[in-house]
Amino acid sequence: MYNSDDCHSFPLSDKPARRKYYLIDYENVHIQGFEGMDDLTPDDRLIVFYTSNSNTIPIEFYTPLTDCQAEKQFIPVACGQPNALDFQLSSYLGFLVSNDPDAEYYIISNDKGFNSLYKFWFRRGIIIDQLSAINGESNLIRDIDPTKSITDDMSEEERFYTVMEALGMSDNDIKTMKRIIRKAQGQSKFSKKLTTLRELIASNFSSDRQTSYYTAARPFIK
Repeated sequence: MYNSDDCHSFPLSDKPARRKYYLIDYENVHIQGFEGMDDLTPDDRLIVFYTSNSNTIPIEFYTPLTDCQAEKQFIPVACGQPNALDFQLSSYLGFLVSNDPDAEYYIISNDKGFNSLYKFWFRRGIIIDQLSAINGESNLIRDIDPTKSITDDMSEEERFYTVMEALGMSDNDIKTMKRIIRKAQGQSKFSKKLTTLRELIASNFSSDRQTSYYTAARPFIK
């Protein structure tokens, strides 16, 4: 269990929370992709891309979707060519990034084709992640460093050290990150866990490393 005495080493940042955008590939994840939407805030934005093949929702899902506090936008995608939704979602993502580069962006999809977007924006300091659901685990942990072998039979501890060492972190930085993750995990709501993770990374690491460190640590938050 996390030792509360460690809190003195990790002051919370007074920086305002970044806005979060969730771009949902509804054709791919359906209503399962919305799991966790009850944790979203009025500052978050939920953008749903759908096609004629996936343009309905179960009646029992209507009320929870309406009650979700996030700003909502539904974008119909004209079919007719392969990967039409992927192309339009990717284009719209670029539009959003150009207008709000300090935000966090999450693609809700199991389509591995979006991995290239992560790599493109990661090099430009933009936080892009891909999840199976709003509160799901990242699909991108294997892409942090292609030269490192992360296998399914690794323990959580082995995965953690493999990823952090791939970033070139010192032993002290790895120890600090481990304590940060433990502190974030101690929060009750998933959204608060991510906010705490981001704030503690901002408080303990230089600005040029915060984006890559957050992206690496994010998958270890459950």
